[in-house]
Amino acid sequence: RAGERVSVPVNVRGIDDLAGIDLTITFPPDRTALTLESIELGRAANTAFEYIARYGDGFVQVSMSGSQALPAATTPHEVLLLNFHAPPWSSAGARLPVRLRGAGLKPANKHT
Repeated sequence: RAGERVSVPVNVRGIDDLAGIDLTITFPPDRTALTLESIELGRAANTAFEYIARYGDGFVQVSMSGSQALPAATTPHEVLLLNFHAPPWSSAGARLPVRLRGAGLKPANKHT
């Protein structure tokens, strides 16, 4: 969508009691094609987690954790939302890869 904001959700599924996540995500570094505008916690994580992020041309690294684990669910948990801007001159219908390059999942501590 040329000239518009494009939101890319990051989902996890099949994980019980997730207490934290470390992610590395890459995308085309050419700012004429796509620019990362903002990073937001997704619906599942926005009340449970806090995050820190480091990003630059073509990558974002995010570390999220919280005092409460995400509960098990049968549907995917949206944990992160990446908001990009597609410049007005970008090609309509163009596909640009946004790839997960690394993930570290932290289970909740089961000690009582």
